Amino acid sequence: EVIREGPSRILKVFVEEEYRYILMARWNAPDLLELRVPRDSSVVRVDNWYRILRQQLRSVIPFDRFSSWSLRGVSKVLFDEQERNRRIYRLGDAQLEDPDHNFITFESFVPDSDLFGEGAAKSAAQDLLLHNSTYKHQRVIWLEQKDEKFTGEISCMIGLRAENEVIFSRHQTSRGIDYVTGQLRAFSKR
Repeated sequence: EVIREGPSRILKVFVEEEYRYILMARWNAPDLLELRVPRDSSVVRVDNWYRILRQQLRSVIPFDRFSSWSLRGVSKVLFDEQERNRRIYRLGDAQLEDPDHNFITFESFVPDSDLFGEGAAKSAAQDLLLHNSTYKHQRVIWLEQKDEKFTGEISCMIGLRAENEVIFSRHQTSRGIDYVTGQLRAFSKR
């Protein structure tokens, strides 16, 4: 497509690329219905995929029989137990809300770093949580576990836009997603 003609010419070139988007619903026994949509830079597009998936499933899945699995309590448990579980995960960016509905955001300078390992961020978050602040969202970096048959670290954000939402930062295999789901289940029972 020619944008402008004249002494210099500006062209806009389009390259056709094939993508395959997969929308998936999966029963993760014993008690979890997963709705998976592709990750995208457009929040509107992700919301549309989610809405389309729910519409397609509405005739076979009674969504009113399901309740959301709030992961905010799990984030608190992960924070409280991070010292004991250094070989399993580390914590990154987070946002907390205090009783007066003020939002406090912790962001690391280096992506996927151990933000609450030591120092001022950990101390500040502990103090906020002691004074009835609650988690809004938390980045969790699950460390590679050779016996779980997934490679590399898995970085995910818990509760960014909804309390039951998990967003994976990079492409993940089903084994990696199952591993994270299993860990979140285990930590939710503590």
